[in-house]
Amino acid sequence: MKDVVLFPLSFAQQRLWFLDQMEPGNPFYTLPVATRLGTGLDPTHIRSALSAICDRHETLRSAIRTVGEQPYQVVLDEVPIEVPIVDLRDFEPSEQEIEVARLATIDASSPFKLDEAPLWRAKLLRLQEHEYALLFAMHHIISDGWSIRVLFHELGLFYDQARSGRPPTLPPLELQYGDYAVWQREWLVGAALEEQVDYWRHQLSDIRTLQLPTDHPRPTVQSFQGATVPITIDRQTSEALKSFCRREGTTVFVGLLAAFKTWLYRLTGEDDIVIGSPMAGRNRTEFEAMIGFFINSIVLRTNLSGAPSYQELLHRVHQTVVEAFRHQDLPFEKLVEELKPQRDLSRNPFYQVSFQLIEIPALDGSRKDSGTTAEQSKIQLPIEVDRGKALFDLDLTMIDSPEGFRGQFEFSTDLFEADTIHRFGHYFLALLKELIRSNEKPIDTLAVDSGSTRILSADDTLASQETETTHEGLHQSFIRQALKTPEATAVYHDGEQWSYADLNQISDRIASIIATHSIEPGQPIGLYLGRSMDWIASVLGILKAGGGFLPLDIDHPTPRLQAIVADSAIKLIVTTTKHAEVWSNQGIEICVIDEAPQTEPSPPAWHTDASQMAYLIYTSGSTGTPKGAVLSHVAATNHMRWMQARFPMSPEDRLLQKTPLMFDASIWEIFVPLSAGAALVLPPPNAHRDVSEMIRCITHYEITILQLVPSQLEAFLAEPGIERCTTLKRIFCGGEVLPTKLVHECHERLEVEMVNLYGPTEACIDATYWPCHENEPGEEAPIGLPIAGIEAYILDGQGNLVPPGAIGELFLGGTGLATGYWNQPELTAEKFVSSPFAEDDGITLYRTGDRVRLRHDGQIAFLGREDGQIKLRGHRIELGEIESQLRQHEQVQSCAVVVRPNGSGDRSLTAYLKPKPEPEPPTVNGSGHRPKPRQQFNGQFHRFLQQRLPAPMVPTDYVIMDQWPTLPSGKVDRSALPEPKPRINGSSTKSTTPKSDLHRVLANLWSEITDVDQVGIHDDFFADLGGHSLLATRLLIRVREWFETETPLRQIFEVPTIAGFAEALKHSVPDPAELEETAALLLQVGELSDEEVKSMLWKNTRSENGRPRTAKGFR
Repeated sequence: MKDVVLFPLSFAQQRLWFLDQMEPGNPFYTLPVATRLGTGLDPTHIRSALSAICDRHETLRSAIRTVGEQPYQVVLDEVPIEVPIVDLRDFEPSEQEIEVARLATIDASSPFKLDEAPLWRAKLLRLQEHEYALLFAMHHIISDGWSIRVLFHELGLFYDQARSGRPPTLPPLELQYGDYAVWQREWLVGAALEEQVDYWRHQLSDIRTLQLPTDHPRPTVQSFQGATVPITIDRQTSEALKSFCRREGTTVFVGLLAAFKTWLYRLTGEDDIVIGSPMAGRNRTEFEAMIGFFINSIVLRTNLSGAPSYQELLHRVHQTVVEAFRHQDLPFEKLVEELKPQRDLSRNPFYQVSFQLIEIPALDGSRKDSGTTAEQSKIQLPIEVDRGKALFDLDLTMIDSPEGFRGQFEFSTDLFEADTIHRFGHYFLALLKELIRSNEKPIDTLAVDSGSTRILSADDTLASQETETTHEGLHQSFIRQALKTPEATAVYHDGEQWSYADLNQISDRIASIIATHSIEPGQPIGLYLGRSMDWIASVLGILKAGGGFLPLDIDHPTPRLQAIVADSAIKLIVTTTKHAEVWSNQGIEICVIDEAPQTEPSPPAWHTDASQMAYLIYTSGSTGTPKGAVLSHVAATNHMRWMQARFPMSPEDRLLQKTPLMFDASIWEIFVPLSAGAALVLPPPNAHRDVSEMIRCITHYEITILQLVPSQLEAFLAEPGIERCTTLKRIFCGGEVLPTKLVHECHERLEVEMVNLYGPTEACIDATYWPCHENEPGEEAPIGLPIAGIEAYILDGQGNLVPPGAIGELFLGGTGLATGYWNQPELTAEKFVSSPFAEDDGITLYRTGDRVRLRHDGQIAFLGREDGQIKLRGHRIELGEIESQLRQHEQVQSCAVVVRPNGSGDRSLTAYLKPKPEPEPPTVNGSGHRPKPRQQFNGQFHRFLQQRLPAPMVPTDYVIMDQWPTLPSGKVDRSALPEPKPRINGSSTKSTTPKSDLHRVLANLWSEITDVDQVGIHDDFFADLGGHSLLATRLLIRVREWFETETPLRQIFEVPTIAGFAEALKHSVPDPAELEETAALLLQVGELSDEEVKSMLWKNTRSENGRPRTAKGFR
């Protein structure tokens, strides 16, 4: 049996060992190198050189093995040196290159077993008779980038010496990596540790996760699958950057880092930018010649607020880097252990983006002090190896070369498409050039050519198909249709039906009555009615009379209607005798349409000016006071023509006009069908709230077209009898985010086309659209592209176009815009801004306040409201992000998250959830309640979010909803959500005591490991009990030994409670009953202290020369 030496792991090694336990057999930390070797090479000398290097460096003879509950670095006397040769001489040169790349990729993707030495491998690929390529790979736990340079330097030296027959001349190393590990653990204690930790605790307080504009939703657990995209900075720009940095008294690393952070700021809109950067970690000369894992990651946080120039930002970043370098001795692994960031398997601790600059030339096997050239050592330039992995969301690595800076973006393919990273790379290069050129200008104001233009509609050509009708009134397409199909049914309601001729004649009569009131062209006229045939006829009559209609729905609260009437200062209200009294004695003329004489009307002679008001519609204001948007005939007819051209209706179609009348979506529900010869069906009052009544109407009237907000669609799909709605062929959705799971469910239950519509009232109903696919990917459907006649721009806070893929605010332009807000010039000027992209003066853009990004497929993705970002106890929180995570829970059908005041005078997050319906009626106990406690049910959601979101974003309270309170539009009425009584939070479930032998064994183990006396089965190992990665590994080792199971370490992170972990444990074994039997035996014999296991621990005692003593007989 060979002698071995035990060393403790360094902190960096400890983390990699821990990650290997989390994901056994993963290749994420394999460091591959593929290098072409010179001609005339002798493979025997390569083996000799590698043998000499192994003798020199103990890490190359090491494995990582567990003794008791602790991992150790085990150094062997010798390891087998195997260098197999793969013969590729039969391949053609082009095929040979492909085969070399394929073999290199396979080698890079092959994992190591940490307990088996050596943790490196080499393979020669024979290309020609005396020409080879070398594939070399090491596990990161024994190496780093610097080590690879050391290895290839020594490989060249030892190869030349073996070839010449000379003995090795390199002197033995004074210290080995194991000595470094011992020194690190002995030094980093007490005051030295405290000073380092204090700095980083202050530096990283209230840190916020950087929200990158990803193409795909973040998976619950990182797969670490990745790819690379190259990037090159031309020589001229590189030299300009170096010159600028020299003038400012800083390094090129700082210059590139400042530019990179500016780039992230412009992509995300966030001004608190945190990234990681690897440091060599060899701050003692004795470490420079070692092969080992010295590299340390430091966290670099910079505040970019205040519109700094690049010159000013350079000095901010310089100061950050200097301070971080002074405190770089704290290993990142120790930082994580001390600061205990929120555990999240979908993200890395502290940062998701990394940057590094390698200022050493590419590996060539030579060093200045060796006297050995690349030609002598036979080692040439490396072959690019695609690992297919990414340790971070995004990493930028740059190398300084004579041709300029070159490098690559490594990115997570879970999150990004390669095309997106290519676009981001082009934007980075353009931004860097502008930063250097305009280094004294605020970075906010720099106009960078990002390749972005206004987002054109795919349907722009549709707008030109009816150019002769561009300047007509909104009602005139109906008049043409009435003359074309006078006998066709136009409207059904309450057992009655009107033909097109009827509706045209009655609306002419109403127009004639209105005309007797001496109205001005474009004057707003109030329309106070409920959903009825009279409503439809009166809308047409007001337009025919030359006015613009102001909807005043009788179902709306009277105080709100009075506020609207007061703000609009209307002089005339159209209504019926039944409702006229509401407006009597208010100084407003009343036009009572059912008291007028039934005489043959004369069609109004007034000619419509399409630029005048078609309607005035009020929407909620941020101050609580409604604001009125003025929409012209041009805007309205643009929308109707687009919809009829893109989603044509025919006389065979019937639309259920269910949208409440004071919401602008009701307008297209009226005018598109009536311009196509289709029929409107007016449902009974409040049918839009009663899905069973809605289904009855659909089946009775054979409805083909339906519009729903997503929350209505959810209730509609859950209603029994939906399968009878066989006549439906198209469903439009809008007004809320459309979850893709609703799209999937709708396509599963109905054979319909689904269209997602987006648009603010100020852009005439709908501004963009997206025809949904049956297998719509992601979590939320995109909002698509602009409709015909609408232009969309995604701008940053300073009005600059953002690059494709970056986050910005959506601005809308074109013929569909409102002319402004009624009698509110200041608000109009604030929201309707001058277009910087228009050639003519007076062209405006509407700023929506919505955060969006352009996806890699060219579609616009909605990310939430600008004002949906709240600040809670110093943390910026996007409520939509929390809701998006909650919707991923398998039991959640829909949800809403709001901020509410709590009893302590502070504010907290409350989550409201509507669970999915149970497949079978739940069992009811004698008291008539479900046996499953609702608090326990809610605790699932709390723990679910704890695993996916930073702690400040996890709601405190959870309320289960049977039904949502809704606004008249059908959207969820967040102001009507109930207060959480009693408070239900994560801690309310944590007093639950163990209920089985397995629970009790695990609770005792939890208690022993964390040193917490009382442990409940719903206590979180990390968040509640102070557990960390090392304690988790100790816990898993014990569980594996006691229960003879190979439960992976990641299990404790996925389900960090006794209740959840016990269930996962049962699923990992063939017979769960055996777990309870083993647990009962452990409790009976009282072996929870497990002295036998403890006795296996090796004490790392030291000999007189400071080296660990030899441990014989170790296997």
